[in-house]
Amino acid sequence: MNPQYDAYVSMFSNSKIGDAEIAFVGDSITLGGRFEEFFPDKGTVINRGIGSDTAEGIYHRINEVLSHHPGKIFINIGINDLGRNVPGDDTMLYLKKTIDAILSGSRKDCKIYIISVFPAANVPDEKVEVLNASYQKICNEYEAVTYIDLHDLFEEDGAIITELYSTDGVHLNGNGYAVWIEGIEKYIDE
Repeated sequence: MNPQYDAYVSMFSNSKIGDAEIAFVGDSITLGGRFEEFFPDKGTVINRGIGSDTAEGIYHRINEVLSHHPGKIFINIGINDLGRNVPGDDTMLYLKKTIDAILSGSRKDCKIYIISVFPAANVPDEKVEVLNASYQKICNEYEAVTYIDLHDLFEEDGAIITELYSTDGVHLNGNGYAVWIEGIEKYIDE
């Protein structure tokens, strides 16, 4: 069990933020992003990252995100699923359940973006690539869901680009977030 999960879910549930134009949902990599600072002119931007979260965790808390009626939801999840050896079918099941919950519970013009899992020093890249291929396949099943492949921006010759990561080789530093932001800007603006 993730000790941070309940504390963050409780905090989010007590937030005084009303409607949001953009929501970022994910694990600690998402949590570390100060997206509202990168997109100050895009309306209210909320960050719903929780350290150590998984695809199942996001599914169980997606209704709180939907309560803000975002027009765009960016999801980046999966590295903890891989690190914990969660079966890929389970990760995909919860991602699909999350997408279905968004489609049935959000405003009709809501756009969903699934961001590829980034490479990490502690997870074999073959596992990351298999999960990303599954993500892309699922996204292709939905008209309102877009897959954003940023994986290759974070690796070179099969290894992470260390200049984009903190010392643990999993979490991003400021340069890494700048790459992430550049990779999604066109989707923010569409």
